Amino acid sequence: MAVSLLFWWLFANDLIARWEGILLFTLLVSYVGWMVWSARRTAAARVHAPPTMSWLKALLLLVVGVAALAKGADWFVEGGVGLARLAGVSEQLIGVTVIAFGTSVPELVTSLVAAFRKQPDISLGNLIDSNVFNLLGIIGITAVIHPIGASHAAFRIDLLAMLIIALLLYPLMRFGKGMGRWQGAVLTTAYVVYLLLVLQRG
Repeated sequence: MAVSLLFWWLFANDLIARWEGILLFTLLVSYVGWMVWSARRTAAARVHAPPTMSWLKALLLLVVGVAALAKGADWFVEGGVGLARLAGVSEQLIGVTVIAFGTSVPELVTSLVAAFRKQPDISLGNLIDSNVFNLLGIIGITAVIHPIGASHAAFRIDLLAMLIIALLLYPLMRFGKGMGRWQGAVLTTAYVVYLLLVLQRG
């Protein structure tokens, strides 16, 4: 939520400048450093499951899996953009629908597999922290290389949706002590409503 609000504030002047990109990336490095430090502090109290494979096999599977997911998502986005442009819709609409969904396919697959394998920490951590990484890392690095200029007003619906979902996520997890089916239904419904608003905007 804090990262989403910070991005809203920085983007208010229709520009993510180079210094703002440096700030975002510095915050990402600090956040990851804090996560590693915090995890190491509690590592001694955890009971670790015995390893089921060698380091080499685990690394190989990780690399092959990342490559396959990335290539699959790339094909999905390429095909989706082609269809969207044939339909004559705006590039912004393509970005917040086809591109956004296509780049999220690897996260969706990873989270589904983790959920079916009873590994909820991986499933939720993958999605929540990918949003933090997108705002701090992707936008931060891109702005450092080349400042990002766009209309804040044109993305008002999208920014509001981002803030509302970020605000909604914590009570959904807190009250339900996890993400169950009804919480999933609430979030899915919210996404459908958002899509309808975006499509209406064109």
